[in-house]
Amino acid sequence: MNNPRKVQMHNSPNMRSGASLDQRGAGFCRQLQLFAVCALFLGPLLLLMAGTALAVPTMWGTDEDTGHLVKIENYDSTPFVTDYGRLSINDGGTIRPFPDTDTEESGVFTDIESFTLNDQGVAFMVGNSTVAFAGGGTFSGPHLYSLRIFNGDGTEAVLADDGAASSGYNAVESIGAISGNDDNPINGIDFDPISGSLFGVIENSNRDDLVVIDPVTAAVTEIETSMDGTNDIEDIQFDKQGNLYLIDDDGGESEDILHLAVLDRSGATPTLQSIRVVNNTGDDHRIESLAWDFQNDRLIGFSDASNSLFQLNTASDGFTDLGGVQFNDIEGIDFVPTPTGLPVPEPSTALLLCLGLMALAIGRRNLRRRSS
Repeated sequence: MNNPRKVQMHNSPNMRSGASLDQRGAGFCRQLQLFAVCALFLGPLLLLMAGTALAVPTMWGTDEDTGHLVKIENYDSTPFVTDYGRLSINDGGTIRPFPDTDTEESGVFTDIESFTLNDQGVAFMVGNSTVAFAGGGTFSGPHLYSLRIFNGDGTEAVLADDGAASSGYNAVESIGAISGNDDNPINGIDFDPISGSLFGVIENSNRDDLVVIDPVTAAVTEIETSMDGTNDIEDIQFDKQGNLYLIDDDGGESEDILHLAVLDRSGATPTLQSIRVVNNTGDDHRIESLAWDFQNDRLIGFSDASNSLFQLNTASDGFTDLGGVQFNDIEGIDFVPTPTGLPVPEPSTALLLCLGLMALAIGRRNLRRRSS
């Protein structure tokens, strides 16, 4: 005869050993479903956060003659330029207009000759002249600065200002004076898409040096001094495979020459494996800045001589003139280095979104349990 009490104990929730395995399996499946829901919604939402990719990405840069930040859209058809006004500088918490660093030379204002963007939409630039404010700070040149172009959610962080930087919207932040380069000017910088390192090129008595710049401390590590065949490298640019292009103005004495450098990244510090000429443009176009369109695999340069954008051939001589851009001396241009030309959401933003979606899914599941 069965004991009813024992039967009741055997069938109590804490004693259902036979059913517990199924319950744990069902619980595990529910957790997988939550993660699947998170993954399902996270991808599209992150894309929405970053915006919608255009047929050609947007280009950003700085004009040395005026100190203005510029945005260039539709670069390959009819370039459309948005002037964001004069840059400002954060002087220890006080926002000041970026000053004219050479009042005797009309062709030099900020002396910012290099500009690049990382994949999160933060711009890095080097001002070669010292900036000093009476009663304020001193920023010894060459000096590494940063400017957030995009917020973490992909929206623009910059606003249109005027030629006097009256609103102080677009204030660059000081990272530090470039150290370890004997105070020689930095003519070009770019991030290596393979290693993530910030490379730069330095003038060195009619020969140019290739260096790596620490984006946190601004300290320089030399990669190659007096590169063969170089005379006046104006800018550098990586493609998405990690090939490095360098545009040589030869001091304005002869044709602009495009070099291709190959790096050896097998060691702790990269080395220059080879450098060769891939494009003799045929004239002195004074090409002073380069940018790589990661979406369409194109190398774009800015010509000081014609105030135009050029699409440069990377395996033969020549170029295609893409049209004028209303500014005279854009010393630095770049695209966001991603396949869409849009910034990658910051990890913290993506994590918060994922956690929020998981919390919503868990809350919905608990609500269903209570209602049932």
